[in-house]
Amino acid sequence: MRPEEYDGEFTVSLFQAKYNHTDFSGNSNFPESGINGLIRAIGLLFNPAAELQHINARLLAKVEEARSLIRDGFIPQVRSIACNNGLKWNSGSEELCNLQIANRTVRTELKTDRINISAP
Repeated sequence: MRPEEYDGEFTVSLFQAKYNHTDFSGNSNFPESGINGLIRAIGLLFNPAAELQHINARLLAKVEEARSLIRDGFIPQVRSIACNNGLKWNSGSEELCNLQIANRTVRTELKTDRINISAP
C-alpha cells in the first residue's frame, strides 16, 4: 500500500524504542547515541541515492516505496518517536534534535511523557 500523498507531501512515522528490562526504577533515559543513530537513519532511509546493505526485506520494500515517492518529487514529512521506560533524554540529545530542526534536515514535534512500567 502506497503512502497517502497530500499537497505534494507524504507522512511517515518511525518508532525507536529502548526498554530497560534490568531496572524498573524509571531512572534510565534514551541514550544520546540512540537519538544520533535515529537521525542518521532518517538521512539514509530517505536518501534515494544511499545504498542500504543490511536491511530486512520487508522494511526495504517500504523504504523503496518512500524513495519512489521522493524520486517523483514528493516531500517526506518524517515523524520520529523515541520511546523508553525511563526519563526524558538528556540535554545532548535535545541539542541534536534542535540542531536538525534548525538545519531543516528533520522537522519534528518534541514531546516527552513519562509512563511508569513496573516489574511483573
